Amino acid sequence: MSVSFDHLKEFITAELAHRKAQPAGVLSPSDYWLDYNRFSSYVHTLPDHELKLIRHHTWHLTGDIYSSYHFIPNRLRRSVLAEYEDLLPHLGGLQPCEPPGGIGVDTPHGRLNSGILRYALVVSDLFTHGFLPRTGPKRLLEIGGGYGGLALMCQQFNPEISYVICDLEETLFFQGVFLTLHLGADRVHLVRGENGDLDNLKPGHVYLLPQTRVAALEKLRFDLAMNQQSMQEMTRPQVERYCDVLEKCAAQFYSCNRKSHGAGVVESKGLVADLHDFLAARFRIAWDSTEHISPLARACLRNKPLRKVVTAIIGKSFLPRGEASFLRFVYDCRKAA
Repeated sequence: MSVSFDHLKEFITAELAHRKAQPAGVLSPSDYWLDYNRFSSYVHTLPDHELKLIRHHTWHLTGDIYSSYHFIPNRLRRSVLAEYEDLLPHLGGLQPCEPPGGIGVDTPHGRLNSGILRYALVVSDLFTHGFLPRTGPKRLLEIGGGYGGLALMCQQFNPEISYVICDLEETLFFQGVFLTLHLGADRVHLVRGENGDLDNLKPGHVYLLPQTRVAALEKLRFDLAMNQQSMQEMTRPQVERYCDVLEKCAAQFYSCNRKSHGAGVVESKGLVADLHDFLAARFRIAWDSTEHISPLARACLRNKPLRKVVTAIIGKSFLPRGEASFLRFVYDCRKAA
């Protein structure tokens, strides 16, 4: 199958020029992401036949690199499989796996990797606790979409979902390539213009919105917004801006993020110092991931010094594994009447 990505390259070039023309500040990438944008800029120059292997380059966004699976130790293979099989009963019959041309370890369930585990956990959280149904039309917004893996999995989970990703212009290129390969170009829309082109969101379609045009979201209404490990990499003004938008357009907001990067990273890159406290002060918590685990595990996940002491004595077997060790929250975004 012949696929051309020239329209994506033209779109990103135009949107980067638009961003450059804006005053410096909240619309500019954080210092954290300026680094990664510089490291990954070569991907935009790859020919179409190389872009078909986009997942060999998405480690710039997720840290999940193809070489880690090439000679994967049996212990890690078993760990990936165990995490996946823990999640399967909570996915409503969905059995997600890496699509063709991707990376990972081959298992009886298909090719798996940390991205599949990461996004399956999000779907499991939302489905199990009633925030994301298996059928029926829903409007979803993802702030920071990685390489597009969560968008694809949500479309597989419920084909009636209309899905908008708002992200840095450089990262939209990765999402555009990945989703075009696996959904088709006719279902992946590039949102242009000052007011956006979001008036008629279609079920089963994905819309890529440059973050400089985030104001276009304020006139829309979403059943659910999501952020998966990228608000932890933003400055406080950037998080504030997205919270202002969420308050206007989203009923609820799912966040899976670190409380904070290490102090050195926070200081050198100017990141938000305590994301969990910031969001909890802004929105009411409707659900958190520690509600149904043991009191000891809950206390250890919420208190790092306590976790170090307890795990040094009795080990880590009582704690959630992998991505499930992150604290996850669903917030109510709408102000009380």
